[in-house]
Amino acid sequence: MKIIDRLILKSFWGPFILTFCIALFVLIMQFLWKYIDDLVGKGLEPLILVELMFYLSASMVPLAIPLAVLLSSILTFGKMGEQYELVALKAAGISLQRFMLPAAVLALLLSGVAFLFANYMLPVANLKFHSMMYSVIQKRPTLNLKPGVFFDGIEGYSIFVGEKDEDNVTIRNVMIYDHHNGSYNNNILLAQSGQMFTSEDGNYLFFNLTNGNKYEELSESQGTPRAKVPERELMRYHFDKHEMVIDLSSLGFEKKDEDLFKTNQQMMSVKQLKYYSDSLQQQMNTLDNQLLSRLKPFYACLRDSTFSPVAAAASKGNDLKEFIHLPIQLDWAKVAKMANDDTRRAKNYVDWNISQQKYLVNREATYDYTLHKKISLAFSCFVLFLIGAPLGAIIRKGGLGMPMLMAIIFFMLFHIIDTIGKKLAQDNILNAWEGAWLAVIILLPLAVYLIIKAANDSAVFNIDSYQRRLKELFKRIPFFAQKTT
Repeated sequence: MKIIDRLILKSFWGPFILTFCIALFVLIMQFLWKYIDDLVGKGLEPLILVELMFYLSASMVPLAIPLAVLLSSILTFGKMGEQYELVALKAAGISLQRFMLPAAVLALLLSGVAFLFANYMLPVANLKFHSMMYSVIQKRPTLNLKPGVFFDGIEGYSIFVGEKDEDNVTIRNVMIYDHHNGSYNNNILLAQSGQMFTSEDGNYLFFNLTNGNKYEELSESQGTPRAKVPERELMRYHFDKHEMVIDLSSLGFEKKDEDLFKTNQQMMSVKQLKYYSDSLQQQMNTLDNQLLSRLKPFYACLRDSTFSPVAAAASKGNDLKEFIHLPIQLDWAKVAKMANDDTRRAKNYVDWNISQQKYLVNREATYDYTLHKKISLAFSCFVLFLIGAPLGAIIRKGGLGMPMLMAIIFFMLFHIIDTIGKKLAQDNILNAWEGAWLAVIILLPLAVYLIIKAANDSAVFNIDSYQRRLKELFKRIPFFAQKTT
């Protein structure tokens, strides 16, 4: 390895790690803003949140690598252009393509790493993350009884506390509605004061209430339906002390079975996607054979139930009189009804087959798109490098100002085109592979164009050149010429 190669790799590797961490942080924050309502108020343990963020970070890696490659390549070559290192290299007879080569090889290796990660690690990370996120969403809010507000986070109960002391134990003006057994406002407990505390394991809530009343509608144990009872009987009793225990197991975090999500295409490797795609193709072939077998009886011209007398007579000899008098002997109303029923049944078979075929075709397209997307997203690292490197050589700016702006613009362009390709593939306007590779196909000629412009020292994105042109233009205008003089 030559000195120039080590210089390029050393200049590229540092900004890549920094920009990768920044891109990963931004993507994680985007997720948190989207699902913040599902995470707040659940009383999740810190270990669960750490595990959730870990799997989320792993699932964002294939998207963060292309953005980091684009930004780091602009930073590296922009800084080299700003410090006139590129000018010195060109003066020494080294072409742009030559000093881009070591970083290009590294970007190609990063593409391979991104594919391996997307094929082996990403399905596991997505499976863990989505199963945990579903468990978090299904978890009820944590117990938080606020004074003056009804709390219905516990299944089957609505609890109202008028006042709560600073010790969070003593409560006053307590009202508890029990909604079990289909009752709504017919089982009520009222108390003037009491104490509230939870068990050590947090699975039970205890109420020690004093000086209150309990109102409860009598059960229908006698077998008389409620609709036939003219007047409902309500039982009331007064208590000086009353103990009540409520099960809080519904508030606990329960991790859902991961097998519920294994059939999703995001949780599959390339091998699994191919397997499921082939199995869907076999199911479509089976549907075609089933449709043909079901429609085959409807193609029969003679039915024994209708034509049996004529067919039996004709089979005994060559007497054509039976066939001549066939229109007279047939019950045409019965024939028409049978034909109408057969047509309706055949149409139902065809409609059902079409709906099943559409579903299987869409599922197969989804699997094929995900398979090609794993490859195209990995290859996009190399394509974005081919855009970022000449772009940095053209703008000749270091730091996080102009390079960050250009990286955001081109990555947004990549993301928009990629989203359009995904939508077109989902609507069956484009094939699955065309939708997955659309962004790469469009941006690759742009990368070639930028390399040519950078090799010829073009000032396409050089802001200083545009500023000089504007100043020259203003000097030609008499009003601005007088101001400058």
